[in-house]
Amino acid sequence: MLDNLSFLQPGQDWLPQTEKDRIALYDLNHSLYVNDHMDVLDVLLKVVYPDQEVNETVKRVFVNLYRSVSKLWADLLFSEKPAISKADKTTDSYLADLIKNSRFWKTSKKVAIDASRYGTGLYKIRAVEGKAVIEAVSPRLWFPVVNPDNINDIIYHVLAFSFVENKVQYLKVEIHSIGKIEHKLFIIDKNSCKIKQEVELKTLDRYKDLKPVEETKVDDFLIIPVCNASDSENGLGEDDYTDINPVISQIELHLTKYGKDLEEQGNLKYGPATAIDEDGQIKKNSYIPMLGGANQTNPPGVVTWTVQHEAIKEYITQLMFFFYMLSSVSPVLFDPNQTISSTVSGVALKRLMQRMLSKAGALAEDFDESIKRVFAVAAQLEGKTLSDYSITWKDGLVDDINERAETAQKAGVTTTMSRKTAVAYVQQIEGEALETELKEITTEEKNKSVLNVNDLFPNDEGDSDNETEEPDKKRKEE
Repeated sequence: MLDNLSFLQPGQDWLPQTEKDRIALYDLNHSLYVNDHMDVLDVLLKVVYPDQEVNETVKRVFVNLYRSVSKLWADLLFSEKPAISKADKTTDSYLADLIKNSRFWKTSKKVAIDASRYGTGLYKIRAVEGKAVIEAVSPRLWFPVVNPDNINDIIYHVLAFSFVENKVQYLKVEIHSIGKIEHKLFIIDKNSCKIKQEVELKTLDRYKDLKPVEETKVDDFLIIPVCNASDSENGLGEDDYTDINPVISQIELHLTKYGKDLEEQGNLKYGPATAIDEDGQIKKNSYIPMLGGANQTNPPGVVTWTVQHEAIKEYITQLMFFFYMLSSVSPVLFDPNQTISSTVSGVALKRLMQRMLSKAGALAEDFDESIKRVFAVAAQLEGKTLSDYSITWKDGLVDDINERAETAQKAGVTTTMSRKTAVAYVQQIEGEALETELKEITTEEKNKSVLNVNDLFPNDEGDSDNETEEPDKKRKEE
């Protein structure tokens, strides 16, 4: 990892030598995610068959399980929007507007996908006319600089990308430190791929109004990373593709191989050699000439493939088992006939997904910390102050309110759950919403328990009150 900014000095390689493997992995995983498997086919084949050359790739079957995995984690985290709770009215109102105006949860799904495919996702916050803008930035442009004594302590976030304009290759760089952003522009030597020299920003019209140093007046970075699972020796997160890559490569290779064999065998015919004319109208590669010629006992026909289809299915099934194991994905989610999920309760379904939900929960913890930092930076850019608050995360699975109601009812009968707790559990609400719901329930119960006297003693056509008033008046006169 980088531990200083010397990699931006003239004469240095671009890309930095220590970052080439990381960026190469990011580029590979990006191609896998967008289904450009042909671009990285040689890499995929070398994973499984190191000595095999790339050949006959035109009809290869590509199964984009990579994208399915990344979108799965993003959906588990953000398909049910997290809720802001335990905040005062001012903070709650500000965060609600910020989330809506910046389309924050949609941006967060992009960051979650990046955290899966690259190991790290990035939020970037900036101010436009006094308003905070929150965006997702590709880690392929990101070069973190860490404390030489602690790889977990990032001291600079560098965003850099190269482009060609007027036949000159430029490198635009943003150096983010706490409270400040530095903008730089370099020229890269195309032949040596080295930084040639630094030039003024006004060299290009697009940067002529950009200040070299931008004071943010914020006590944090404007780049906030979210990391996937990692270990003590890796300051960045681990991607989800490296472990499953060999398995998916095997699945793709064998599906392609057996699909090709089925196609060829399905078109393979046999018959007399005289059926092939001099012009080759019947292709020899799809026709087997019979040495003795065709006759009544041995007529022309189609070759039947005798391979064991069940063995192929079993092998693919075993590969899928290892895919589920390595990716922490539950096979319940890929149950096309709904043979499992349709017959089990919500609680049982969650037990089947326990490992997957545990990983999603760990990701939620990392996102929780990073999102609070993002909100704090956005508030400072807009001159706002936030009070304490919490983020309530959901599991992204189908809500089974009937099961929760049944559980609450049983708990109420055994007096192991108060009414307030039961309502909060069933309705999944708290705070003012919970208090309002309890008041409504109390009011409805009172209305049901108090009967109208007129409903018990309905009046006839005559007015009974008038009839009783006459004798009373006579007594008073006497």
